[in-house]
Amino acid sequence: MTRVGRNRRVRLLLLLLSWPATLLAGPLFESTEPIAVRIVGPFRAMFDQKESREELPFVLHANGNAHDIEIRLRGQSRMRVCEFPPLRLDFRSREVADTVFAGQDKLKLVTHCRNHDRGETDLLQEYVVYRVLNVITDSSYRVRLLDVNYVDPEKALSRRASHRYAFVIESASAFAARVDATRERLPSLLRGALDEKHAALGYIFQYLVGNTDWSVARAEVADECCHNVDLYTTASGLLLIPDDFDLTGAVNARYAF
Repeated sequence: MTRVGRNRRVRLLLLLLSWPATLLAGPLFESTEPIAVRIVGPFRAMFDQKESREELPFVLHANGNAHDIEIRLRGQSRMRVCEFPPLRLDFRSREVADTVFAGQDKLKLVTHCRNHDRGETDLLQEYVVYRVLNVITDSSYRVRLLDVNYVDPEKALSRRASHRYAFVIESASAFAARVDATRERLPSLLRGALDEKHAALGYIFQYLVGNTDWSVARAEVADECCHNVDLYTTASGLLLIPDDFDLTGAVNARYAF
């Protein structure tokens, strides 16, 4: 599929998934219109630091503004299987005041993983899973689509990786402030503490998108509950907030198993 065709499909998906923005946190998540950005910096050097995951200096260009930021690699399973692994963007508050990124600090950037059109399609389908959950419940992580030009001054990036869609995910602190909740890190989960209505919705949603890559038991690579689910305390009880949908049947990524 050509990039023009992909752009048309994205616009259609955005139209179908449009949602009022009155309760969104910060200007970044007040719209579903894709933001054209250019990120310039040492991508190849960063990709070679999978063990240390050091933050390196980059420049992000958007809406006529240039922002000095730092970026590092992130993720677990995607770090092992992705040619273009997911990233974490670290903004400076003074750099982004009065811009679309105002109020942002550290943001997860979900990338296309594999340097081909199917990898970008997987990325867009995962974005849609987040947007469907946003339509179902406001107690879910917001996302914003980016149309990204990745530029390595050393010309070390593959041409197939240099212009792709990506999306950022609302931070835990911004979500907590928006829904008046407190982030919890618990070694185990007491089901009686859950907001029953929201938990039931979450279980049905995970079934809807064909997701088996989540658990309310202790995570395999951490000392706390849960796997691909974050916990927040609210007045109505404990919320289970799903995250990370690349291994769902709805996305059906080639590396999913």
